[in-house]
Amino acid sequence: MSNPQPFRNSTTPDSNQERSTMMKTVLRALFSRRKFTVLAVVMALTLGSASAALAGSGIGGVFNLGVTNTVNAITKLTGTVAGPSLQIINNSTNAAATALNLQVATGKPPLKVNSTTKVANLNADSLDGQDSSAFANSTHTHSGEQINSGTVEADRIEDGPGSNLNADQLDGLDSSAFGIKTAHNVSFTDECDTPNTFNECAPIAVTVPAGKTYLVSVWSSFTARGGASNQDVTFCSAKKDPGQTTPSCITPFGAQSMVTIEANQLGAAAASGETVPLSGGTYVFSTAIKPTAQFTFDNFGRVITKVLVRDASGATVSSASVSEQGAALRER
Repeated sequence: MSNPQPFRNSTTPDSNQERSTMMKTVLRALFSRRKFTVLAVVMALTLGSASAALAGSGIGGVFNLGVTNTVNAITKLTGTVAGPSLQIINNSTNAAATALNLQVATGKPPLKVNSTTKVANLNADSLDGQDSSAFANSTHTHSGEQINSGTVEADRIEDGPGSNLNADQLDGLDSSAFGIKTAHNVSFTDECDTPNTFNECAPIAVTVPAGKTYLVSVWSSFTARGGASNQDVTFCSAKKDPGQTTPSCITPFGAQSMVTIEANQLGAAAASGETVPLSGGTYVFSTAIKPTAQFTFDNFGRVITKVLVRDASGATVSSASVSEQGAALRER
C-alpha cells in the first residue's frame, strides 16, 4: 500500500519537491514489500535523473547545459569577484567556433554596456554601420587632383622644394594673373648707339621650359645726350626669337616710336610691349634704339629694360583680333 503524493498549496508544483516526492514513493513501496534490491535503487535514481533533465523552462527552473532553456524574465548573475564573473571557453578549432552568440530581432542592439572604457582586443566588423573601407588609414597621402573642394589648413600643406603641390587656381585666379619672375638690365646709351640700325640695348634672356607657355611684358626707357645737332631716335621694346639674328618690336601692333634729341641736351623716352604666348625656347628681350648719329658720352645716359614673366597656360590670345586691330590703327 502506497501513501498518497503530497502537493504544495500553489497551483504549480515545485520541480525539486516533485522529484523528492517521487523517489520517496518508490522507496517506500520497495521497503513495504521487502524487495529492496540494487536494481530498484538504480531505477529510482534513473527516474529522478530523467525528471531533472526535463527542467529548465519557466521562472525558477534549473539552467541545464546542452539543452534549450526558456524563460521570459531577466536572469542575473551578481557577485564580487576579483576577475570576470562569467567565463566561457570554447576550445574547438572549427571555423564556426565562437565563445558567445548573441541574437536579437532586427534593429535591436545585441549588447549593452555601462562603461566607456576601451575593450582590449575587440575587433568589430563595422563602425557606426560603416565598413573599414569607408575610412582612411591614420597615415595616408592625397594627390593634388583628389583635393578639389574645401579648405586645407596651412600646417597640413608641405611647402618648399619637393612638395609637388600643384593647384589649378590661387584665390580663384588662374596662374596667368600672376607674375612668376621679374628681371632688369641696364647699359649706357653711348655704348649702344650704332647709327641707322636697331641696337639691342640692356638685353634680358628668358627661357621657357619645354611643355610650358609664358607671356612676357617688357618695359623700356632710355636717356641720352645729343651730339652737335638735333637727331631723331627710333625706339621700341623688342624681342628676338630663338634663331633670330635681329630684334623685332613687340610694342602694340609692332609700332615704332620716335623722339627728337636736341643738340647737346639730355632727352628721354619710354616704351612697353607684350608678347603672345611663347612656347619652349630662349628669347632675348631688349630696348631697341636706332639713332641717326652717335650720342655724346654722359654718365646719365642709360638704357633700362625690365621684363615680367607670367605663366600663360590659361591665356587665350587671338591672332586674328590682333591683326584686325592693327589694320584699324593703320587706317587712322
